Amino acid sequence: MEGGSKDVLWNKTQALDPKCIAGLLYSPSVVGFLKRTLKNKYKGKFSDEDVEGAITRLVTHSIKLEDIKPSRVKKERSKRVKAPIPPIVAIEALMAPPELIGSDSGDVSS
Repeated sequence: MEGGSKDVLWNKTQALDPKCIAGLLYSPSVVGFLKRTLKNKYKGKFSDEDVEGAITRLVTHSIKLEDIKPSRVKKERSKRVKAPIPPIVAIEALMAPPELIGSDSGDVSS
């Protein structure tokens, strides 16, 4: 095993250590995410202290894996943006003779 790959493996082992993960659960971004998710799901406001208390209970008490129901976070759908009219088409429409703009048929009689 090369020296660099040992470092990568060791860093990964340290990063995934339960103490490290537990500490990350208290980060402002995770607490904020949980607050927003709880607010949307349960239609109420939750303080940082409420969420941090729940995380503390999670970390200090054991839970059977079969009792955990994974929550699915809905992905927001991106709105379709209409493609802009290419400039050449817009210019041609502006430069078309008035009799062509108002006609329903493509026939122009002179």
